Amino acid sequence: MKFFRKIRYDLMEKNKTGKYLKYAMGEIILVVTGIVIALNINNWNEDNKTNKIETIYIKNILRDLDDQLMSIEGQIEGEREFFTISSEILNDYYASKILSLDSTFFDKATRLTARKTFVINDPTYTDLISSGNINVIKNNTQKSKMIKYYQHLELVEKIMQNNNSNLVDLGFCPTYNELGYIALTAFDEIKSLNQTDKLQDLSIKLFTEEKELKMLNVISGRHAVATIHLSFLENLKDRTLALIKTLELKD
Repeated sequence: MKFFRKIRYDLMEKNKTGKYLKYAMGEIILVVTGIVIALNINNWNEDNKTNKIETIYIKNILRDLDDQLMSIEGQIEGEREFFTISSEILNDYYASKILSLDSTFFDKATRLTARKTFVINDPTYTDLISSGNINVIKNNTQKSKMIKYYQHLELVEKIMQNNNSNLVDLGFCPTYNELGYIALTAFDEIKSLNQTDKLQDLSIKLFTEEKELKMLNVISGRHAVATIHLSFLENLKDRTLALIKTLELKD
């Protein structure tokens, strides 16, 4: 700065106004150029920092999606079991026109009282949204598909939870528990008579047409729930694989 200041003083003292103006213009250009270079370096550093943050987020999202995929596959396995069991009970009934209250039936029906709670694995996406860092994902296609995926994931979770609460917990289970009381009564009487071969006949006597119809309805409902959930989950599995593929693509 002392060097440049000395040049300015020398030019002013010698009344070299033209040269002074040219020099001053050159000095301004030099300063502006320095500022532009400094800004570009700063922008480059910020972009580099943002790129690193984006890479970390994408990596973590992919990890979460792998976990989500495992969760979906486990959920599919559980729903397939419910679908198969309820199908077997209904098929046996349609073949014989009798809902046989034997040990096989109670074993299968008891397994239908269980249900798997669908779990969402979204810690990284939740952090992206809550922190306001969603815009570090520069690829608009990736960002859009990611947002739509997690919105759909939340919708599926709510639907499955409502189905389980209303159709399984409040529908199937209370009806089956009532039937279980009938079965216990039948077993006690059979035990006292020591005639286990008459279990089915006695159960049918205790099992009225009204209760049979009610039981068939809730079993059909349980079957419908499993069918709907399988459809949702298979579609969700395809969506998860598609998003993984999208996020793995480089810009």
